[in-house]
Amino acid sequence: MNTTNMITTTKTIALSLGLLAYGLTNTMAANLAVVGNGASSGPIIVTSLGSDIALGTRVRIGTFNNVSTLNSTIADYRSRAVDYNQSLLNLSGNFTDLGTNVTNYGTANQTGTGVSSSQFVYNTTANLTVNSVLASRNVFNGSISNVNWSSSIGFSSPVYLWVAYNNEIGIFRDSAWTTPVSDLTALTLNLNTISSAQTGNTEVLLGSYTDYVSGTDLLRLEGVPEPSTGVLMAFGAVGLVAMRRFRKV
Repeated sequence: MNTTNMITTTKTIALSLGLLAYGLTNTMAANLAVVGNGASSGPIIVTSLGSDIALGTRVRIGTFNNVSTLNSTIADYRSRAVDYNQSLLNLSGNFTDLGTNVTNYGTANQTGTGVSSSQFVYNTTANLTVNSVLASRNVFNGSISNVNWSSSIGFSSPVYLWVAYNNEIGIFRDSAWTTPVSDLTALTLNLNTISSAQTGNTEVLLGSYTDYVSGTDLLRLEGVPEPSTGVLMAFGAVGLVAMRRFRKV
């Protein structure tokens, strides 16, 4: 190989490696708004019993890498095949957070309510009427400019929002929630796009929706139910029968 060809080959390899590195590290930015404070007739996310989720609790926003794995994780959680902690590990391992380098969620005066400098969290309170009861409720609300996200997540990919708290999990999304298709695209995740009619399908994947006649509706987390008394008695009866058979042998 002559010197000219060697130089050309070297430049080609360097360019290819440079493009590869760019593709692996390239990030986009989005102006992201998250609304979970009951505004615009939207619901708020609460525990399965309807109580507040503590300020500072993380709200995960991003995309699940494999929907089939997600569905299996949900099924295993509901059937008690895996416990709460393992379910969190399974969900996290299949999830890519949208925001990186997040430095300001909400407004500066909310920093005293548990706001994290690098994560989306329950960060404020709102006076809301829920089922005819007016009270101050823990919610999340705010916006961030230039939220960096890796293009490896993909363009127009579905965006999910999920919360885990006190041995309960809720996973929610709306068909309009998708990753940006260009730099600095505005993305708004408002819970008011989720309705009670969407419970049980791809919008409320894990959890439930409580629709009140008036006031703010609730998106509830879902806990793994304890075995009922009847089930425990049935297990006990089976055990007694097995012991009797064993004694007869």
